[in-house]
Amino acid sequence: MVDTTQAKPEAESGPGGVLSLPVVSRVFDFLSQLEIDDVTFLLQKGAYFSLIFRTNPTLGLDRMPTQAPYMPPTLRGFQVDEVPRRFKMAVERRQQTLMGVNRIGEQMARIRFQWLVIPEGHQGHPDRRPPLLPFLPDISQRFELFDAELRFNDREASGARLYGTGRTYPVPSASGRELEVGAVCEVLEGLGCLRGLRGTMVLTGRIRPPHEMVFNIILRFVDPDEMLRTHSAIPPIASEEEEDHLEETFLVFIGEPDPERPTTLRTSPSGRLLGSNVYERIRLVDLDFSPDEKQGFKTRMIKGPIVGSVRAQLTFNPMRLARLTPIQTSDGVFEFEDLEGRSIGTLEANMTEGRSIRTSLRGTYIPVFRFGGFGPILRGTGEFSGARGMMSMNSIISVFPRTLSNLYILRDAGRTFRLQALSAWA
Repeated sequence: MVDTTQAKPEAESGPGGVLSLPVVSRVFDFLSQLEIDDVTFLLQKGAYFSLIFRTNPTLGLDRMPTQAPYMPPTLRGFQVDEVPRRFKMAVERRQQTLMGVNRIGEQMARIRFQWLVIPEGHQGHPDRRPPLLPFLPDISQRFELFDAELRFNDREASGARLYGTGRTYPVPSASGRELEVGAVCEVLEGLGCLRGLRGTMVLTGRIRPPHEMVFNIILRFVDPDEMLRTHSAIPPIASEEEEDHLEETFLVFIGEPDPERPTTLRTSPSGRLLGSNVYERIRLVDLDFSPDEKQGFKTRMIKGPIVGSVRAQLTFNPMRLARLTPIQTSDGVFEFEDLEGRSIGTLEANMTEGRSIRTSLRGTYIPVFRFGGFGPILRGTGEFSGARGMMSMNSIISVFPRTLSNLYILRDAGRTFRLQALSAWA
């Protein structure tokens, strides 16, 4: 759920006022139609890497000392060093039905990071340690991914150095207690064949206390020269584990502007820009990647049919000059349709935590914005009643002209998605 509106300053009044908000809006609305197809094509030139890993992290480096010698040390985070596997997310047609399919493949990389609990409102930094805080699994907490590095198994040891922040969400489960988890990381430096590329990583998953973790990673790079993309077939997963080996189900969609419902601005009574009322169409996609012995990594996205829409209220001001700003959505609803266009159910989910990263892109008039965010699924209706889990997005948008390319991942801890998709898209 993203902003597709133009950047517009606040309305001005008094002797110094030159342009009103309505005047600027009309100017930007006119200019936003120029070369929109070209910019949309640029935004779609992304390279995607999807990975999954399970871990029982070590704890020794991140325990807080206690004043009383008879009390155990307090856990403040985790030290993670794991080997993620290739993770294929797709929607396939089976016996004239469509259903989400997840496959776990070969080991593709190594990831390490320190997970450190941080205070609410803390502005983290990759070169600065946060204040000491205890990890409390019974409440929602923010955390920092510190000293993070991902290295693939290719001959160049390609990968990325990363830094980001996230949040935990306690939820009830059959085991008694779990934590839903989301995080957004910026690529600080690309390595190997990814050197020089700008990217964003979104991590979602769950923690089952005391220490079991399962995480999905979506790493998206801006790839205007298509160095990493291919339109050829990707080799199939060598040793696949079907989705029956997962306790959850992942569905993936790409969002695009809705020509029948344009995005509108939200402003205060004084004319201050608050954000946007956002509308998008969503379509199915097939994501996969594989190393090529001669050419390095290759990624591919295959687009499928439109299966629904998204609407939300976005809080985001593109006029801010800061390179990185927080973003959120409210009143977010995914509505799904069958092949006849009839509604078959909804999912309510908001981006409760996210960030916007201002990014220069060759071929655009002004910088574009990389979005990463996440939030828990609040409620499902119709065919998606009972769904619980996490919504995340890894996106890139332009406010001038007004267009976007938004990748959504819906993770259902209860597997409602997989069971209901058979009947929903029959």
